[in-house]
Amino acid sequence: MYKKFVRNTLALAVALLVICGSAVFLIDPYYHYHAPWFGLRATPFQERYCNPGLAEQFDYDSVIIGSSMTENFRASWFDSAFGCKTLKLSYSGARSINTRTIMEKVFAHGGIQNVFFGLDTAMLTSEVDFTQFEVPEYLYDGIGLNDVNYLLNKDILFGDTVKTLQRQDTFRFDDMYVWEKNYTFSEEEVLHGKQAYVKLRPKTVKGPIEKTALLRTSRANLEQNILPFIQQHPDTTFYLFVPPYSILFWDMEHRKGETDALLYMLADTAEQLLDYPNVKLFYYQNVEEIVADLNHYKDYSHYSSDVNRYIVQSMKDGTHQMTKENYRSELQKMKNLAESFDYEQFFTES
Repeated sequence: MYKKFVRNTLALAVALLVICGSAVFLIDPYYHYHAPWFGLRATPFQERYCNPGLAEQFDYDSVIIGSSMTENFRASWFDSAFGCKTLKLSYSGARSINTRTIMEKVFAHGGIQNVFFGLDTAMLTSEVDFTQFEVPEYLYDGIGLNDVNYLLNKDILFGDTVKTLQRQDTFRFDDMYVWEKNYTFSEEEVLHGKQAYVKLRPKTVKGPIEKTALLRTSRANLEQNILPFIQQHPDTTFYLFVPPYSILFWDMEHRKGETDALLYMLADTAEQLLDYPNVKLFYYQNVEEIVADLNHYKDYSHYSSDVNRYIVQSMKDGTHQMTKENYRSELQKMKNLAESFDYEQFFTES
C-alpha cells in the first residue's frame, strides 16, 4: 500500500510538472522556443527576459538598440522611413556590454541591414563590463539543461504566462517598451517633479578634470563592445546617435568639472567611428530648440516620443549628421552652448 501511494504521488508530481512545463513551452511568454502560436500576438514584458527570444525567433532585418533613450521609438517609424522590418531591443539603463550581448544574437540571426543604435555617454564612460542589471542567463546562454529555470518557474507560469493571454486585446506590439504615457513632460516636472533636478543639482562647482580622463573607458567600450560588430559586418549600416539630453545635463557636467573631458571623449569617439564607411553618426545634444526646452522632458535627460520621432526623420534626411569634416565644429557648437547658457534662469525665484 505504501509503495503504491509513493508511486502514485510521484506520478502525480511528474504529471503536474509536465503540465506546468508544457504550458510555459506552449505559451512561451519570453519567446525562448518560438514566436507566438495559436494566433496569439506578441506581448513583451521585461526587456532583459524578452529580448533574447525576440532576437532569436522573430522576423526582422533591422534593429533598434540602446537604453531608455530608445524605448519611446516605434519600430513602424523606421519601417516607413527606411523601408525595412525593424525590431526594438532596448534595455533601460543599458551599458555597452548589454548592447554587445544582444547584438551577438542579432547577428547570429543574420540578414541585418540596419542597426539604429542609441550611443549614450554613459555607455562610454562606464567600465567596460559594468551593467546596471543582471540578466537571466538561462535565456541567453543557449544551454538547454538549465531551461528548467524557465519551464518550471512558478512566477513565470502564474505571472507572465497568464498575462500573455490576458493582454491580447489591450497591447499593441508597436508600443513595446514605450513608457511615455506614464509620465508628464514639462519644465515644472523636470525641475520639481519626482526626479526633481533642483534636488539632484550639485551645490558646488568642481574644478575641471583632466581632459583625457575619460578616454580609457570610452576606448575600451568601443574596442570591446561596439567596433567588432561594425568591423565584422561591413554590409550593415550602423546609425549611431548621441541622444539629446536636456541642457541641464550640461549644467550637471559643468558642476562636476567634466564638460571639457566629455567633449574631448566625444571627439575621440567620433574620430574612431567615422573611419568606417558603414557608420552614420548623428549628434543631437547641440540642437538648442530641443535641449533648451524642458517641456520636452520628464527629467533632466529623458525626452518624449516627439523627440524620438524627430530623430527618426533626421536620420532619414541626414540632418545633424557628423562627418570627418564637421564633427569638431559640431562639438565646438556644443561647448559654446554649454558654456554660454543661462542655467540660473531655472533656479531664480520670480
